[in-house]
Amino acid sequence: MTSRNEEGSESPFSNELSVVARFFQPGDNLISNGDFIDGLNEWKFNLTSPGAAVPYVTAEGALFVQIGSGGTQAWHVQPSQEALPVTNGLPYRFEFDAWATAPRTIDPKIVMIASPNTNYSKTGSIYLTQTPQHFQFDFTMTDATDNNARVVFNCGLSDADVFLDNVSFRQRVPVSVKDARTGVPAAFQVLQNFPNPFNPSTIIRYSVASRTHVRLTVHDLLGREVALLVNGERLSGDHQTVWDADAMASGTYLCRMITGTGMTIRRMQLLR
Repeated sequence: MTSRNEEGSESPFSNELSVVARFFQPGDNLISNGDFIDGLNEWKFNLTSPGAAVPYVTAEGALFVQIGSGGTQAWHVQPSQEALPVTNGLPYRFEFDAWATAPRTIDPKIVMIASPNTNYSKTGSIYLTQTPQHFQFDFTMTDATDNNARVVFNCGLSDADVFLDNVSFRQRVPVSVKDARTGVPAAFQVLQNFPNPFNPSTIIRYSVASRTHVRLTVHDLLGREVALLVNGERLSGDHQTVWDADAMASGTYLCRMITGTGMTIRRMQLLR
Protein backbone atom coordinates (compact mmCIF):
# COMPACT_ATOMS: atom_id res chain seq x y z
CA MET A 1 0.00 0.00 0.00
CA THR A 2 1.18 3.55 -0.80
CA SER A 3 -0.18 7.05 -0.16
CA ARG A 4 0.13 10.45 -1.85
CA ASN A 5 0.61 13.89 -0.31
CA GLU A 6 -0.99 17.12 -1.47
CA GLU A 7 1.72 17.62 -4.11
CA GLY A 8 1.02 14.20 -5.58
CA SER A 9 4.23 12.56 -4.39
CA GLU A 10 3.82 8.86 -3.74
CA SER A 11 5.24 7.26 -0.60
CA PRO A 12 7.24 4.00 -0.56
CA PHE A 13 5.28 0.77 -0.15
CA SER A 14 4.36 0.01 3.46
CA ASN A 15 5.32 -3.26 5.08
CA GLU A 16 3.11 -6.23 4.27
CA LEU A 17 1.86 -8.18 7.27
CA SER A 18 0.20 -11.58 7.46
CA VAL A 19 -2.27 -12.34 10.23
CA VAL A 20 -4.49 -15.29 11.10
CA ALA A 21 -8.05 -14.29 11.97
CA ARG A 22 -10.07 -16.58 14.24
CA PHE A 23 -13.84 -16.21 14.48
CA PHE A 24 -15.89 -17.89 17.21
CA GLN A 25 -19.56 -18.47 17.82
CA PRO A 26 -20.98 -18.69 21.38
CA GLY A 27 -20.35 -22.21 22.62
CA ASP A 28 -17.30 -22.82 20.41
CA ASN A 29 -14.19 -24.13 22.13
CA LEU A 30 -11.74 -21.21 22.26
CA ILE A 31 -8.88 -23.66 22.91
CA SER A 32 -7.22 -25.06 19.78
CA ASN A 33 -6.23 -28.75 19.91
CA GLY A 34 -7.59 -29.12 23.44
CA ASP A 35 -7.80 -32.89 23.01
CA PHE A 36 -4.16 -33.09 21.77
CA ILE A 37 -5.27 -35.04 18.72
CA ASP A 38 -2.73 -32.92 16.76
CA GLY A 39 0.09 -33.58 19.22
CA LEU A 40 1.52 -30.46 20.86
CA ASN A 41 0.40 -28.07 18.08
CA GLU A 42 -0.91 -24.71 19.37
CA TRP A 43 0.55 -25.33 22.84
CA LYS A 44 3.56 -23.63 24.44
CA PHE A 45 5.67 -25.17 27.17
CA ASN A 46 7.25 -22.64 29.51
CA LEU A 47 10.09 -23.72 31.79
CA THR A 48 11.79 -21.49 34.34
CA SER A 49 14.96 -22.69 36.10
CA PRO A 50 15.22 -24.73 38.27
CA GLY A 51 12.09 -26.31 36.77
CA ALA A 52 12.76 -29.15 34.32
CA ALA A 53 10.19 -31.17 32.37
CA VAL A 54 9.41 -32.67 28.97
CA PRO A 55 5.92 -32.79 27.35
CA TYR A 56 4.64 -35.80 25.41
CA VAL A 57 1.30 -36.90 23.99
CA THR A 58 0.36 -40.42 25.06
CA ALA A 59 -1.00 -43.12 22.77
CA GLU A 60 -4.42 -42.46 24.33
CA GLY A 61 -4.24 -38.79 23.33
CA ALA A 62 -3.50 -37.04 26.64
CA LEU A 63 -0.75 -34.53 27.38
CA PHE A 64 1.88 -36.12 29.63
CA VAL A 65 4.12 -33.63 31.45
CA GLN A 66 7.15 -35.64 32.61
CA ILE A 67 8.66 -33.55 35.38
CA GLY A 68 12.32 -33.90 36.33
CA SER A 69 12.22 -30.96 38.74
CA GLY A 70 9.18 -29.00 39.82
CA GLY A 71 11.28 -25.94 40.64
CA THR A 72 10.45 -23.58 43.48
CA GLN A 73 7.31 -21.91 42.05
CA ALA A 74 4.15 -23.39 40.56
CA TRP A 75 4.76 -21.48 37.28
CA HIS A 76 8.26 -22.96 36.80
CA VAL A 77 6.60 -25.77 34.77
CA GLN A 78 3.76 -24.42 32.65
CA PRO A 79 1.90 -25.69 29.57
CA SER A 80 -0.03 -22.77 28.06
CA GLN A 81 -1.96 -21.48 25.06
CA GLU A 82 -2.45 -17.84 24.07
CA ALA A 83 -4.74 -15.66 21.92
CA LEU A 84 -7.94 -16.43 23.84
CA PRO A 85 -10.64 -13.73 23.58
CA VAL A 86 -12.41 -13.03 26.90
CA THR A 87 -15.15 -10.37 26.87
CA ASN A 88 -16.31 -8.33 29.84
CA GLY A 89 -19.73 -9.35 31.11
CA LEU A 90 -19.94 -12.71 29.33
CA PRO A 91 -20.23 -16.07 31.14
CA TYR A 92 -17.58 -18.73 30.48
CA ARG A 93 -16.87 -22.35 31.32
CA PHE A 94 -13.31 -23.67 31.76
CA GLU A 95 -13.01 -27.47 31.99
CA PHE A 96 -10.55 -30.30 31.49
CA ASP A 97 -9.53 -33.78 32.64
CA ALA A 98 -6.45 -34.15 34.83
CA TRP A 99 -4.58 -36.70 36.93
CA ALA A 100 -1.03 -37.36 38.14
CA THR A 101 1.39 -40.19 38.88
CA ALA A 102 1.15 -39.32 42.61
CA PRO A 103 -1.10 -37.02 44.69
CA ARG A 104 -0.25 -33.36 44.09
CA THR A 105 -1.73 -29.95 43.25
CA ILE A 106 -1.62 -27.82 40.09
CA ASP A 107 -2.89 -24.29 39.35
CA PRO A 108 -5.10 -24.02 36.21
CA LYS A 109 -6.09 -20.48 35.16
CA ILE A 110 -7.32 -18.20 32.41
CA VAL A 111 -5.05 -15.19 32.86
CA MET A 112 -3.78 -11.91 31.47
CA ILE A 113 -0.47 -12.41 29.66
CA ALA A 114 1.12 -9.15 30.84
CA SER A 115 1.64 -7.89 34.37
CA PRO A 116 -0.25 -8.01 36.72
CA ASN A 117 -1.27 -11.40 35.25
CA THR A 118 -4.88 -11.03 36.39
CA ASN A 119 -6.56 -14.38 37.10
CA TYR A 120 -9.74 -13.94 35.04
CA SER A 121 -11.16 -17.37 35.91
CA LYS A 122 -10.63 -16.78 39.66
CA THR A 123 -9.48 -20.40 39.96
CA GLY A 124 -7.04 -21.66 42.59
CA SER A 125 -5.08 -24.85 43.22
CA ILE A 126 -6.76 -28.20 42.54
CA TYR A 127 -5.83 -31.58 43.97
CA LEU A 128 -4.92 -34.41 41.61
CA THR A 129 -4.75 -38.13 42.28
CA GLN A 130 -3.84 -41.10 40.11
CA THR A 131 -7.52 -41.39 39.10
CA PRO A 132 -8.56 -39.13 36.20
CA GLN A 133 -10.99 -36.44 37.27
CA HIS A 134 -13.07 -33.94 35.32
CA PHE A 135 -12.80 -30.33 36.52
CA GLN A 136 -15.28 -27.61 35.57
CA PHE A 137 -15.20 -23.91 36.51
CA ASP A 138 -17.90 -21.39 35.57
CA PHE A 139 -17.27 -17.67 35.84
CA THR A 140 -18.40 -14.34 34.42
CA MET A 141 -15.68 -12.07 33.08
CA THR A 142 -15.61 -9.08 35.45
CA ASP A 143 -12.39 -7.50 34.14
CA ALA A 144 -11.87 -5.46 30.99
CA THR A 145 -12.17 -7.32 27.69
CA ASP A 146 -8.92 -9.07 26.71
CA ASN A 147 -8.52 -10.53 23.21
CA ASN A 148 -5.13 -12.06 24.00
CA ALA A 149 -5.61 -13.93 27.27
CA ARG A 150 -4.07 -17.34 27.85
CA VAL A 151 -4.78 -20.60 29.60
CA VAL A 152 -2.01 -21.88 31.88
CA PHE A 153 -1.53 -25.03 33.90
CA ASN A 154 1.07 -24.28 36.58
CA CYS A 155 2.58 -27.71 37.28
CA GLY A 156 5.69 -26.80 39.28
CA LEU A 157 6.64 -27.37 42.94
CA SER A 158 6.12 -31.15 42.75
CA ASP A 159 8.08 -33.77 40.79
CA ALA A 160 4.96 -35.92 40.23
CA ASP A 161 4.13 -36.14 36.52
CA VAL A 162 0.87 -34.58 35.27
CA PHE A 163 -1.67 -35.69 32.64
CA LEU A 164 -4.11 -33.28 30.93
CA ASP A 165 -6.83 -33.93 28.35
CA ASN A 166 -10.04 -32.51 26.85
CA VAL A 167 -9.16 -28.89 27.66
CA SER A 168 -12.09 -26.62 26.87
CA PHE A 169 -12.86 -22.93 27.34
CA ARG A 170 -16.20 -21.69 26.01
CA GLN A 171 -18.70 -18.92 26.32
CA ARG A 172 -21.58 -20.56 28.17
CA VAL A 173 -24.82 -21.04 26.25
CA PRO A 174 -27.92 -23.06 27.14
CA VAL A 175 -27.37 -26.82 26.77
CA SER A 176 -30.02 -26.92 24.07
CA VAL A 177 -30.78 -23.62 22.34
CA LYS A 178 -34.49 -23.64 21.54
CA ASP A 179 -36.92 -21.49 19.61
CA ALA A 180 -38.70 -19.33 22.19
CA ARG A 181 -42.07 -19.90 20.52
CA THR A 182 -41.95 -23.66 19.94
CA GLY A 183 -39.43 -24.96 22.48
CA VAL A 184 -37.75 -26.94 19.66
CA PRO A 185 -33.91 -27.19 19.57
CA ALA A 186 -32.41 -24.79 17.03
CA ALA A 187 -29.62 -27.17 15.99
CA PHE A 188 -28.65 -30.82 15.57
CA GLN A 189 -25.98 -31.66 18.13
CA VAL A 190 -24.57 -34.42 20.28
CA LEU A 191 -23.64 -33.18 23.75
CA GLN A 192 -20.75 -34.28 25.94
CA ASN A 193 -21.48 -37.63 27.55
CA PHE A 194 -21.95 -37.88 31.31
CA PRO A 195 -20.14 -39.06 33.27
CA ASN A 196 -16.86 -38.62 31.45
CA PRO A 197 -14.52 -40.38 32.19
CA PHE A 198 -16.85 -43.32 32.85
CA ASN A 199 -16.92 -47.01 33.79
CA PRO A 200 -18.65 -48.99 32.39
CA SER A 201 -21.64 -46.99 31.08
CA THR A 202 -22.35 -43.39 30.16
CA ILE A 203 -25.32 -41.29 29.06
CA ILE A 204 -25.15 -39.63 25.64
CA ARG A 205 -27.58 -36.76 25.04
CA TYR A 206 -28.41 -35.31 21.63
CA SER A 207 -30.77 -32.70 20.18
CA VAL A 208 -32.71 -32.83 16.91
CA ALA A 209 -34.06 -29.61 15.38
CA SER A 210 -36.60 -31.32 13.10
CA ARG A 211 -37.70 -34.83 12.27
CA THR A 212 -34.78 -36.62 10.64
CA HIS A 213 -32.82 -39.85 10.45
CA VAL A 214 -30.16 -40.10 13.16
CA ARG A 215 -27.21 -42.47 13.18
CA LEU A 216 -25.28 -42.43 16.47
CA THR A 217 -22.18 -44.62 16.63
CA VAL A 218 -19.06 -45.14 18.72
CA HIS A 219 -15.61 -45.54 17.17
CA ASP A 220 -12.11 -46.27 18.45
CA LEU A 221 -9.19 -43.99 17.60
CA LEU A 222 -8.45 -46.05 14.49
CA GLY A 223 -11.88 -45.14 13.16
CA ARG A 224 -13.40 -48.60 13.61
CA GLU A 225 -17.07 -48.67 14.59
CA VAL A 226 -17.44 -50.49 17.92
CA ALA A 227 -21.09 -49.73 18.75
CA LEU A 228 -24.27 -48.68 16.96
CA LEU A 229 -26.47 -46.82 19.44
CA VAL A 230 -29.12 -45.13 17.29
CA ASN A 231 -30.08 -45.78 13.68
CA GLY A 232 -33.50 -44.48 12.86
CA GLU A 233 -35.84 -41.55 12.55
CA ARG A 234 -36.20 -39.19 15.51
CA LEU A 235 -38.68 -36.40 16.17
CA SER A 236 -37.48 -32.89 16.99
CA GLY A 237 -36.47 -32.44 20.61
CA ASP A 238 -33.93 -33.65 23.15
CA HIS A 239 -33.03 -37.34 23.33
CA GLN A 240 -30.60 -39.55 25.18
CA THR A 241 -29.21 -43.06 25.03
CA VAL A 242 -26.86 -45.16 27.17
CA TRP A 243 -23.67 -46.83 26.00
CA ASP A 244 -22.71 -49.85 28.05
CA ALA A 245 -18.99 -50.36 27.37
CA ASP A 246 -18.56 -53.30 29.73
CA ALA A 247 -16.92 -55.40 27.00
CA MET A 248 -14.57 -52.65 25.82
CA ALA A 249 -10.98 -51.90 26.84
CA SER A 250 -9.97 -48.70 28.60
CA GLY A 251 -9.18 -45.84 26.28
CA THR A 252 -10.51 -42.93 24.25
CA TYR A 253 -13.55 -43.41 22.03
CA LEU A 254 -15.34 -41.09 19.59
CA CYS A 255 -19.10 -40.66 19.62
CA ARG A 256 -20.33 -39.68 16.16
CA MET A 257 -23.79 -38.41 15.24
CA ILE A 258 -24.79 -38.14 11.58
CA THR A 259 -28.01 -36.48 10.40
CA GLY A 260 -29.16 -35.08 7.08
CA THR A 261 -27.49 -31.78 7.93
CA GLY A 262 -24.04 -32.91 8.99
CA MET A 263 -21.91 -34.73 11.53
CA THR A 264 -20.87 -34.04 15.14
CA ILE A 265 -18.15 -35.88 17.09
CA ARG A 266 -17.43 -36.03 20.83
CA ARG A 267 -14.51 -37.68 22.64
CA MET A 268 -15.25 -40.08 25.51
CA GLN A 269 -12.88 -41.65 28.03
CA LEU A 270 -13.46 -45.17 29.36
CA LEU A 271 -11.41 -45.91 32.47
CA ARG A 272 -11.22 -49.26 34.21
